[in-house]
Amino acid sequence: MNIIFETEVTPEIAEKYTLLELDTFRRTSDGKVQKSFCVLTNEDITLQEIALIERQKELHANLIKNYKKQDWNYCQEALSNLYGKWKGEVDTFYTVLSKRITEFREKHPEDQKDWDHIITIPQ
Repeated sequence: MNIIFETEVTPEIAEKYTLLELDTFRRTSDGKVQKSFCVLTNEDITLQEIALIERQKELHANLIKNYKKQDWNYCQEALSNLYGKWKGEVDTFYTVLSKRITEFREKHPEDQKDWDHIITIPQ
């Protein structure tokens, strides 16, 4: 899976590839926040898959939206429908996201009101 930050997304990339939002990061050095995206090729897509891809993109976008809102039930339902899609290229991300949700629900329910979906990275 190829990953880029939103500052690297050009109109040409957005037109040629499928971009799926992943995590949002904050650098400690300057506090700058950036979204990351998975870049998927649109090669080898059959006519049968074209309609499915739009629905999968929408489901993935709603997964990210609901993750930010802490709607864990929606997220886990969406994840169960997204595993194996995109030729399995995004499954690693889906697994990480699922583990985060499970851990947060089990170990940190009291922190939900202060939770921030942004991942802080040192730089």
